[in-house]
Amino acid sequence: IVCTATGNPTPTIVWTKDGNPLPSSITPVLSNGPTVNGTLSTIYSTLNFASVQFNDTASYFCNGSFERLGDLRSSVESVRMQVQVKPTLLPGNQTFERLQNSSVMFSFGIQSPVYPDLASGDVSWS
Repeated sequence: IVCTATGNPTPTIVWTKDGNPLPSSITPVLSNGPTVNGTLSTIYSTLNFASVQFNDTASYFCNGSFERLGDLRSSVESVRMQVQVKPTLLPGNQTFERLQNSSVMFSFGIQSPVYPDLASGDVSWS
């Protein structure tokens, strides 16, 4: 996720995750961009996720600001990241013995952090 800020003096960029400081596992990478009209400096701040996890699901806010002649100027942008994960089957502790050509029913529970209210009837089998 990239955030860009331009101003004079060079702006600072502060990231938050769902309105809270970033966890220590997420470190923004800063880099300088071009100078505009010889006076405005551009800075880039990038959040890199090497291996996203479900708990990375959040709204990330980028606040770029600078102070000039006692006047604080700032702008906030946000992006929502939704990490999808597969539901997990929770097997039952049942043993089945049936004669050939007879019917059998299997029961499984389903667990999903994305859809905590997911019911077994919401899943199709093939």
